[in-house]
Amino acid sequence: MNMFTRPAEHASRTDVDVATGILVGLRGCTVSAAHDELLGVAAEHRLSPFSVARALITLASGGVTAGESSAVVDMRWGGLIAQTHEAH
Repeated sequence: MNMFTRPAEHASRTDVDVATGILVGLRGCTVSAAHDELLGVAAEHRLSPFSVARALITLASGGVTAGESSAVVDMRWGGLIAQTHEAH
């Protein structure tokens, strides 16, 4: 590992933090509520919270998503993200 790479575990925790922030912005809720929502959706669909977080970040940034986590994220938050993109 060099100074420009991060351990996967650190990157995954960062993704969860970023995704939590996205939900705070979308919902106008607390960090705790957003974090609980993210973990709850992952648990409800038996997905990794890290994969759900990564899919949310990708969708919110306008990226193309694929896979089960992406489908769940699109179903759960896609409408909110689309409304936010339309407003800007």
